[in-house]
Amino acid sequence: LDVGPSDNDGNVIVGDVVAIDCENSYIRSDSRLLSAIGLKDVAIVSTADATFVAPVSRSQNVKKIVEQLEKSGRLETRFTPADDRVIESGAWRRRVHH
Repeated sequence: LDVGPSDNDGNVIVGDVVAIDCENSYIRSDSRLLSAIGLKDVAIVSTADATFVAPVSRSQNVKKIVEQLEKSGRLETRFTPADDRVIESGAWRRRVHH
């Protein structure tokens, strides 16, 4: 992977992630804890509104998923949400912080 600094096992880890026995993977969490065990050559991206998982060799095919989501009218494809927004009842709402 050539998307950032990697650890000794070739993983690029971003955010609150615990990875055990993983190799050559891209694992990113933008909001909550993400844990992975025994993965090799996998891309995982978890954001506030969606999670993407694919073999690294197929991660460029995310366009196919976006096309399918657009056809079904999903809000997630219209813009990238700010951390202070969530989907609630089919619409973007401000996240209430307690």
